[in-house]
Amino acid sequence: MAQISQADALAIDKAIHAGASSVKLRSGKTLPVEKLGNSLRCVKLDGMQAMEQNKGKASKWAKMAQDGVKITWFVTSLPKKWGRIVDGKICTVGEVIAGTGGAVMKRPAGAPSAGAGEAAGDDSMEVDEEPAGPPPSKKAKVEGTAKGAAKSAPKAASKAAPKTAPKASAKAATAAAGTAGPVTSSAAAAAFDASDTLGLHALFEGAGHGAAWEPILRPVIEKQPDAAKYIGPSRSKRIVPVRELTFQALKPNPPSGFKVVSFGQSPFPRIESATGIAHFDNAISSWDDGRFGAVVTMRCIIKAAAMNKYKVAKNTSTAELRALMKKNSVVGPAEWFQAMLTQGVLFMNAACTLLPPEDKSVRAGTVVKEHAKFWQPVVEAVVEAI
Repeated sequence: MAQISQADALAIDKAIHAGASSVKLRSGKTLPVEKLGNSLRCVKLDGMQAMEQNKGKASKWAKMAQDGVKITWFVTSLPKKWGRIVDGKICTVGEVIAGTGGAVMKRPAGAPSAGAGEAAGDDSMEVDEEPAGPPPSKKAKVEGTAKGAAKSAPKAASKAAPKTAPKASAKAATAAAGTAGPVTSSAAAAAFDASDTLGLHALFEGAGHGAAWEPILRPVIEKQPDAAKYIGPSRSKRIVPVRELTFQALKPNPPSGFKVVSFGQSPFPRIESATGIAHFDNAISSWDDGRFGAVVTMRCIIKAAAMNKYKVAKNTSTAELRALMKKNSVVGPAEWFQAMLTQGVLFMNAACTLLPPEDKSVRAGTVVKEHAKFWQPVVEAVVEAI
């Protein structure tokens, strides 16, 4: 997970609020202080973004900023992983700002116990330019996507396909390099709220760039017949993934941040496995887990990445693959997929939801069709936005 030292966090906070054009980190690296689409000052780091509080929001934090309190948020694409600095004092929340020493503050009297949603709900989460800098600091040692054409996201970016992308399908792997125009997410959300009968706004808010995707996808979903059956609050409780994770794969980047799209067919038919991220089985916490070898799509995508990076043979066994990853200190499954998402590789299912068959003898793939049909316009909208 992305993490920043207290010294660097304080230096960035000072640069943002002092009107500086750049900030020098302890490593000697200099990062620019940029302005987002809504003129908020920010610094983009590996796997996270630091930004000043949006004074235009209707919140106590915004009111504090209006009154002259200097507030900086450090947000990542992961839920509950965020940090905050208020008037030069650090709140070490969510493991983003390292350590607990130094100037650690208590929550100001009367201030809300806000999470990253306070920052992520800002217009600031829609960026106008590509994030600068190298891949995340906790970069996966094996990088790639399926079908033997595995490329790391930075490499994929330089070889991205033209903006016109083919229609999405369960077997498609699409590279696209279009740039989406600025989205005023707060205004869009406000306009939607009154008629949000499907409760979609809550699925896009939180840490990351969900706010950039909401005005793109929500109108498409709301036009779909029987939308409540697939994504509404009253849908079957057996549908996977849980509603809150439906758009999890999109949140690490705005449309302009994704360079490669790798499609899966549908979520894993187990609630503990489905995360909203294609190919990734959340029940597998280690490459040594016996289930890793049995989950074909996950095993094959990792093998394809190993073939690209380490030049191993196609017939490499699961045991050999495990040994290779251990030898090269490859991070675990969750960290690997998160690193790929952060670098611009979108792992998305053609059917974003699935109602697993109650009869365990029936394969989940046989009941995917109606879900894939519902989500097709949404998936196409994702590809077009990228």
